[in-house]
Amino acid sequence: MNVTESGTTTYKLQHCTEPGEYHYEVRIASEVRKGKRSFFSGMKMRYVLQCQGYFNTGTLRYRLFCKEKVPVDPKGFPLKKLSKAMQLALRITAINDDLVFHVSPAMKILQLENPEEVREKWKGLRPGLESRYPDLGKSITDFEWQLKDENIQRCYTEDTLFRFLFPAIFGTSYSERFREGETFMYHNAIEEVSLPVAHKARLQDFYRILDSGKLEFEGVLQADHKDFPRKRLNMLLGELADEGSQHSLIFENKGYYDLKPRSGIIKGGAMQTRIAIGRIYKKETEIDLKLLEDE
Repeated sequence: MNVTESGTTTYKLQHCTEPGEYHYEVRIASEVRKGKRSFFSGMKMRYVLQCQGYFNTGTLRYRLFCKEKVPVDPKGFPLKKLSKAMQLALRITAINDDLVFHVSPAMKILQLENPEEVREKWKGLRPGLESRYPDLGKSITDFEWQLKDENIQRCYTEDTLFRFLFPAIFGTSYSERFREGETFMYHNAIEEVSLPVAHKARLQDFYRILDSGKLEFEGVLQADHKDFPRKRLNMLLGELADEGSQHSLIFENKGYYDLKPRSGIIKGGAMQTRIAIGRIYKKETEIDLKLLEDE
């Protein structure tokens, strides 16, 4: 705890870096509307997150293992019948069921340690996918592009779900007032276009003695950032809207983490993101996280 000159009390969140195992349930749901068409996808997963301790380099090694993956409907119930696209997604994402990351003490993903293992799984999977799903060749080709040397690390370090699981919140002092954080690229925010977003967070209902607290956060779109993809957005708009029409871009991102500050772990959280371009495009994404057990 620290008291600033303005009288604001701040707390530095400490990360538990001792070797241990944490079991989480994660639900991610996304709905996209393009004009009159809408698409929904939802998945409920059970992850085992293993902290394997420090490297000599001062970074941590984490193993993220997916024990279960169940497609769900908008109400969260398991789907009885899977579409061809969902069947394909389940088979492709199976290569991500066992990942090892180098993680900073703040709990930020720095590097995927086992990219070759991921690629080997993909090489074994691809021939069967191409023969079974010949009409979905573009999806398979897009995934192949993501696994190239120049792309694979960025795909994992910037992925929205993995960023939520490894949020880089520790080792930083927070108060009841919003604190500005780093700017990051919100991966595939609109189709395959990523957007620069500034992160800010504050503590609420923080009781260290009770090992309880909440970190609320928001993401603010940075339209003046040097990496703002104005040309790509205009090209996308040209595909979706009538020539000459104008539409405003709306970006809303907020959420929270339930913390055990004395223990240095995350016991749950949620994030909601809403992106819209006028009435021609809307994407809403929700992620929920719950700690089931820790050892």
